[in-house]
Amino acid sequence: MTKRATTLVSIAAGLALGAGSFCWSQDQQAQQQQPAQPDPSAQQPQGAQGTDQDEQQMHAAMKEWRQQVKQVIQQGGPTAPDKLFLLHTAMESKFDRKVNETAAQKSQNPQVKQIAQRMLQDSQQMQQQLQQAAQQAGVQIPQTDSTGVKDSMIQMYTSLPADQFDQRYIAYVNSCKARDLAAFQAEARIAQVPAVKQFAQQALPTIQQHQQQVQQTATALGVIAPGEAVPAGGQIPGGSSGGGK
Repeated sequence: MTKRATTLVSIAAGLALGAGSFCWSQDQQAQQQQPAQPDPSAQQPQGAQGTDQDEQQMHAAMKEWRQQVKQVIQQGGPTAPDKLFLLHTAMESKFDRKVNETAAQKSQNPQVKQIAQRMLQDSQQMQQQLQQAAQQAGVQIPQTDSTGVKDSMIQMYTSLPADQFDQRYIAYVNSCKARDLAAFQAEARIAQVPAVKQFAQQALPTIQQHQQQVQQTATALGVIAPGEAVPAGGQIPGGSSGGGK
């Protein structure tokens, strides 16, 4: 593989790994800083064995996702970006579901809890639509998930006081909705695979509704100033209703 192709694989892998890519890269850097041959006589800290197992599972999951991305890039063609979009959306959705489940359980704020519960409910329909689009596009969505580092990150946020957790959660979701809206609007317009275009069009109305609801709560919690809220755009021409993330 050429140097340029290797770079594309790295970039696309980061895209497909989505929210987990930052944690994964940090873990990779930490491993590179460790000695190549650790002292076998060194004692393992208590709980280290479980941590090692989590890391092994995480890297196995990452490998499977990266292999799918690499396969799409090697196949190339005008439909490759659509396939990467599906992989990216699938991976992001796995992490989003964990975050929303945590917020639905932990938050004592009725508005925040309602948002988390709606995200979980709407994501079920979106997952079905995504799987259908992936099947028609010839994309294999891995079922594995790199839960180790992500779960640790979620635990860190759940240790915050309730009001701070709500703010951090809403800030995260607000950022995600802005990202999703831009990505799905573009894909709904320029996708080359009809099934992927339809999937993006179906998801857009719900994503727009999510964004409006999240921004209202973000303003109420002081996460964003009233003037910072960006109105969700209307449906794109030819878009259909229903579905969503």
